[in-house]
Amino acid sequence: MKLKAWALSDVGNVRTNNEDNFFADADRGVFVVADGVGGRDKGEVASSMVAAAVEEAAPNLRQVAREADPVKSPDHRERMLDLIRRHIQQVNTDIFNEDTSRDNEHGMATTTDLLVVAGSSAYVGHVGDSRVYLIRNGQIYRITEDHTYAEMLRRNQRAEMRRLAEANKKFEHMLTRSMGAKPHVEPDTLFIDVRPGDQFVLCTDGLTDYLSGSEILERSTNMKGQRLVDELVAEAKQRGGRDNITVVVVDVLDEPDTARSLPPQAVDTIRQINFLEQIELFDGLAAVELIKVLRTVYERSYSPGDIILRQGEQSGALYLIVEGEIALTVDGTEVARLHAGQHFGELALFADDHTRSATATCASEALLLVIPADKFEKLTGEDLEIGNKLLRNLVRHAGQHIRMMNARLAAGAHMDTMEMMKRDLGKD
Repeated sequence: MKLKAWALSDVGNVRTNNEDNFFADADRGVFVVADGVGGRDKGEVASSMVAAAVEEAAPNLRQVAREADPVKSPDHRERMLDLIRRHIQQVNTDIFNEDTSRDNEHGMATTTDLLVVAGSSAYVGHVGDSRVYLIRNGQIYRITEDHTYAEMLRRNQRAEMRRLAEANKKFEHMLTRSMGAKPHVEPDTLFIDVRPGDQFVLCTDGLTDYLSGSEILERSTNMKGQRLVDELVAEAKQRGGRDNITVVVVDVLDEPDTARSLPPQAVDTIRQINFLEQIELFDGLAAVELIKVLRTVYERSYSPGDIILRQGEQSGALYLIVEGEIALTVDGTEVARLHAGQHFGELALFADDHTRSATATCASEALLLVIPADKFEKLTGEDLEIGNKLLRNLVRHAGQHIRMMNARLAAGAHMDTMEMMKRDLGKD
């Protein structure tokens, strides 16, 4: 796809130096924003090291991203996400070593949001509280989740923790993850599809402290290109501008030839999120958390008669039906028909060597979303909060099934007792 990009970084109204940095290369599809932390000659050095490292890595990032179709290839998708992860971790090490080698006061760090767009796919590497937004079909979606103490409290299941986050605004800028603060950092790595007409907005918190996502969307609807970038920065300054402000806007050009060249992908990121939201296993996950889950989701097409899985075989995956009809059989007898919007196999995500209790066969042309257990386990191991939420949902779901089974057994026992009483009365 063809991309166009515009960027602006401004010192703001209060600061005397600009600790933000960015890099934007529309030809290669590589973009980054970084917000330095640590004061003069610290934060600005850290953020400039991020921008310089991304510029140097841009050719390789572009080349690897274009080597295969990540929609169909789990291995290629993971390879690209791993490349971004290792790149961020190497830069983190470089910043940490630079900071510790100095004789003066330490504390040099930075946020990082890296976006790589290749064909109809985009990859994101994220550390800190700068953000990436996706604007699609008149809606705006926050792709990244802030690594702040406030966000951590808001994600907590306990209501008093969420109230504490809202009551104490200083938590909004207390980072729980940043580049260079520690010898090792674990970035969030995300995968999403790209459609003609999409727009990405990368920005530091100097913008989001003053403008909400809906306000960014409103301005993107009314203006384009450099005018949009200038307007966003000017509005943040008008409302206070207490921090440096950096904005990068990336447009995916909506051209007729582009649409025809897209690979056959029926379910885009937003529709995948909608599917996951309907499944009890993912209940309570925010959209930004579901986007993390999407890096483990793959499309699979099947024809009538195709066997998706066999009874008695070991198969570790959750299947979500987008289109079509699936027949479930046990010992050769059909026991159920599943349709679009339904799913099967969630227990396989949590059980080692899970043996299938039924055979699943396509009764029609079918399109499924598949979540392999090994990819899912890697994700939940990296993000313990998501893992804990999913585990709670699974326990609740299993408890409901046990109660239903007990009720059926009790009802069956009651019916057996009634039948025995009828027979006994009949004898009398």
